[in-house]
Amino acid sequence: MSTSLNSNGLTRVRRGRHLRILASLFHPKHWPYSGSERRFCALSREWAEAGLETFALEPTPIAASLMPAGYTPLHVPIKGRSLPSQLASWSLRATERAVEAARHTSFDLVYATNNNIFNVLVAAIVAARLSLPAAVVVRHLRWMDYREGDRGHPANRVDPTRFMGSLGNEGISISGSLLRAVGALAEARILPRFDGYLTVSTAVSEQLKELGLRASVFATGNAIQSRRLGSISSLTRDRAALFVGRLDEGKGALDLIQLWSMVLAKCPGARLDIVGGGTLARRIERETRRLGCTHAVRLHGFRTDHEVEDLRRKSRVFVTLSRTEGFGIAIAEALDAGLPVVAWDIPPLRETFARCPAVVLCQVGNLDEISAAVREILTLPDHRWDEMSHEATKYVGQFSWSDIAAKEFNALTTVLEVSRRSR
Repeated sequence: MSTSLNSNGLTRVRRGRHLRILASLFHPKHWPYSGSERRFCALSREWAEAGLETFALEPTPIAASLMPAGYTPLHVPIKGRSLPSQLASWSLRATERAVEAARHTSFDLVYATNNNIFNVLVAAIVAARLSLPAAVVVRHLRWMDYREGDRGHPANRVDPTRFMGSLGNEGISISGSLLRAVGALAEARILPRFDGYLTVSTAVSEQLKELGLRASVFATGNAIQSRRLGSISSLTRDRAALFVGRLDEGKGALDLIQLWSMVLAKCPGARLDIVGGGTLARRIERETRRLGCTHAVRLHGFRTDHEVEDLRRKSRVFVTLSRTEGFGIAIAEALDAGLPVVAWDIPPLRETFARCPAVVLCQVGNLDEISAAVREILTLPDHRWDEMSHEATKYVGQFSWSDIAAKEFNALTTVLEVSRRSR
């Protein structure tokens, strides 16, 4: 088989066969869909329009209920309330479901939609059982900590003691830190079993190469689905900042509350809206009370896309202190809504957004610098804010799902062809 996909989403297939992808698409019962699911659904839609076939093992089909997609769901009902019990159930049942599906459908390649332990474990097992090559999308390495510089930990390798200490400093319990450290070690052990690695930025590709994964590493990028509605104006906006993301380690959520107490000291009346949930949600509530910010910080929990869009329309700036990004999809979505962005200057964000006039990147950990940047945007004259907003929407127009789908498909084709030559 020889297949190519051009940037217009058109497919050319020779010798009469389409590439059939079998994906692992795990998401825990109590989590809403995240960037990984959004990305896969968007790519599968582009591939389906080009005539390619994609199937996905998943606990609860997303395509049927939450977002448009182009893949065929292979439902894998799982049991268990805790993540470890869900992992055990998922691993066994997803493998069984994949073997059963392979009796009726000839798959060409196994695809892990992200590099968490749930997806890399199942993808590796299924690929071995079906004797197929496997590729994994690596969004970011969870043990990377840019507070130690651009390269993170030495050689980007997992140091369990250091990783657990970092998690503890962010408010994660001892048991939670231990589970995450074990998961990181397992992910690092399983990753070398894959035949190809697809990353959302060159920065992450370089990290994988430093891990020794030098063969078949492709930076295919990321994109968003534009949701822009009507004109954008500063006149309809409050003096408010918005954060959207998980309230977990590496996302800087606790630092965000400290930052807002600093903003309030010089910009009374400013508001911070936080959308998302996670392990640190209650800790953040306590920190908000401790710093006396309850009147100025709104914790919204998880919200629908439409509710988030409404909050974007009322905000003047998007702020994130996340240090665990591979691309920054929440930033891209904020720019698409016309919001200027303030964030840490970490390699993936620098690569993706440093050229955007509406994005301000600050030295990691320097709360004084990032506080000043947020205050400046909150108090910009309307005409200056409108100029930044225009630059934001103009910049984000470069991110195209059809382009990413073409790059990713061509990378998968290369992985498949190299694997077949070596077998």
